[in-house]
Amino acid sequence: MVALFGLVTLWAYYEQVKIFDISDAVNIKAALKNTMGRFKRWYLLTTLIYVIVFPLIYYIVVEVVLQLFHVELSLLTEVSISGVLSVISLLGNHLYYKSTYFKWLQTLSESLDELQQ
Repeated sequence: MVALFGLVTLWAYYEQVKIFDISDAVNIKAALKNTMGRFKRWYLLTTLIYVIVFPLIYYIVVEVVLQLFHVELSLLTEVSISGVLSVISLLGNHLYYKSTYFKWLQTLSESLDELQQ
């Protein structure tokens, strides 16, 4: 599972780098449209990963930590802890991208609208 987490993290990083690469664009309008479309697809996929993969990863981490300290909790409690950690991660991810990229993408969208006029 740790290997899966590593692969997903590497994939997300390299996809994120490719989103804003417009060096192969023939014209700026096509490049802006392509960039915004790639970001939306990438953001949706990473959100799905946070919803599907991260709860499993957090469950395994919680289980290992509990076994390390010889603590017994019910399955419901362990799943709840994993769910809370997943929600915190998803919220943190969203806030990070909102502060980092969403405003910039809004500026790109406005620039594209100006180019189309």
